[in-house]
Amino acid sequence: MALSRPLPRLVFVDDILRHLKGGDVEVVGPWGSGKTLCALQAAEDRPLLIVAPGRIEAEGIFEDLLTFDDPDRCALFPAWEVLPTDLMAPADDIVAERMNTLKRLLTAGDGGEAMRVVAPVRSLMQYVIQRDRLAQQTVSLAVGEERDLEELVMQLTKMGYERELMVEQRGQMSLRGGIFDVFPISSELPYRLEFFGDEIESIRRFEPETQRSVNSVDAFTLLPRSEKSQLAASAQESGPRASLLDYLPKDALIAIDEPVSVRDESRKLGAQLADSPYFMSADDLEALVASRTRLSIAQVPFEGREDARRVSASMRALAGWQGHNEEFWKQLQAWDRERYTVVLLCANSGERKRLHELMEEQGYRIGHDAFDVRIEMGRLRAGFASTQDRVAVLSEREMFGRHYTRRTRRRFEAGTALTAF
Repeated sequence: MALSRPLPRLVFVDDILRHLKGGDVEVVGPWGSGKTLCALQAAEDRPLLIVAPGRIEAEGIFEDLLTFDDPDRCALFPAWEVLPTDLMAPADDIVAERMNTLKRLLTAGDGGEAMRVVAPVRSLMQYVIQRDRLAQQTVSLAVGEERDLEELVMQLTKMGYERELMVEQRGQMSLRGGIFDVFPISSELPYRLEFFGDEIESIRRFEPETQRSVNSVDAFTLLPRSEKSQLAASAQESGPRASLLDYLPKDALIAIDEPVSVRDESRKLGAQLADSPYFMSADDLEALVASRTRLSIAQVPFEGREDARRVSASMRALAGWQGHNEEFWKQLQAWDRERYTVVLLCANSGERKRLHELMEEQGYRIGHDAFDVRIEMGRLRAGFASTQDRVAVLSEREMFGRHYTRRTRRRFEAGTALTAF
């Protein structure tokens, strides 16, 4: 959930924007989620790609994006959890997230929307399905359309969908008379299409467990079931290989989170996957990224490039106050005296309500006192404080040592209540 109002622009961002007009920029000093905020504010209205060293870092940055920006234009582009040479196919949820992101980038490019995408370097090194091929392999179905059922089944088979007696999992389809069920790889629920002749008379989403309808829709889109087979088909056709950057406009800003770690990881992967037709080399990645405007962000000084402008930022990490609640309230009083803007983030509404009660017990009246302190819902990879800007942003992890795990769960919008185990 995004903040109710955006944070003020960080002081050093003006220097970044001025230097970006002349080329690449390196920023030293932002801490934790402050690095993500720095990248977002530097991108302004431009599309943004943040490159992270690994999966855990990328997921943390994605949580930052959802908190600091509009969640509807934020996306995570995960890497396969298996090697391309493995017999095991990548997990459906990972393929779905990747395909959804590519499709959203295509749509955003056509509509001029500035997307914010985060990708681990492993994902950026992996080739993706070409833009034209993805557009050709995308099927849109709408009520009132005419479709030959057998041709539709053949088309989806070529896209990797499997025909079953009953649809239970992503990537499956079923045909019974004039009823066609399909579970798109990018959807949380399957769809049931009722045909009258060749005309689609109705489309409904349903729960695969109970077969009960959830709601009716006018249209939906099917993306390719298997990314791996699409890449193999492109290789057989000897077509040009595409990368994630091909889906981003030329003016997109490429922000590199901890450039030394990203470089080391890319070289390690390049050596490990040197013979893979699915991955580019570390040198190819460097050349590809060098063709765009780069913003390298690091917490501590690093050996950068001679041609890049360097900007310093004064930020500090926030130590956890777990077991030392009195110290936390003393810090809050210090921020009050120094006229800081403080944002306290809770993971859910229950925690937010409890924090409001604790603040009232300490004598704070949120929204009525001169102290600019806000309690909102959101998640951060790590809190930070900027002495230059007099702003502090922290989550319950820093306040009370509470931890949470990012999980993607399918929402059960309909179903049968359990009455017994």
